Amino acid sequence: AERGPAPAGPQRAVARLSDPRNPLIRGEVVLEQSLPNATAVTVTVYGLEPGSTHLSHIHRGSCTGPILYPLRDLVADHSGVARAVSTVPAPINLAEWWINVHAGYALPSPGITCGKVEAPPPPPALAPMGPPLIPEADSLALVAAGLLLLGGMAGWRMRRWGRRS
Repeated sequence: AERGPAPAGPQRAVARLSDPRNPLIRGEVVLEQSLPNATAVTVTVYGLEPGSTHLSHIHRGSCTGPILYPLRDLVADHSGVARAVSTVPAPINLAEWWINVHAGYALPSPGITCGKVEAPPPPPALAPMGPPLIPEADSLALVAAGLLLLGGMAGWRMRRWGRRS
C-alpha cells in the first residue's frame, strides 16, 4: 500500500524565555517554518546589560541538553534589548527543542534565560455579538434638545433673512 506524505509539523511555534535566578532577564522566541527543512528563529531578550553580547542555541531535551543548532549572537542595544534572526536547517520540533541564551559570548558560559519551544497559544475567541446598545434616556433627551435648538436657530435665520428681502 502506498503511503501519503508525512504529516506536516507545526508551521509556527514560540518559546517564553525566563529563569528564576535572573528574573529581570526575559524574552520570547518566534519560530516560523518556511520550507520542509528550514525554520526561521527570531530571538528577542530584554533586561540585558547594554552593549553585551550573548550566545544562543537550540538545545535538545532541556536547557542544559546538547546543543543542536547555534543561533546568531545577541547584542544588547542601549536599552538592554537584543534581537537576532537565524535560520536552522530543520523543521520545528516541539518535543525536543529548547532555546537557551548564555551569559557571555563564548562557551563555556552559563545560561541566563531559557524556554521550551511550544505550539503558539490559540487566538482569543471572539465574544458573541449581543443586541445593540441603546443609549440612556438622558442621552436621547440631550440629542432631542440639541436638534430642537438647531431647528429653532434655522427657523430664526430664515425669518430674519426673509424680512430683509
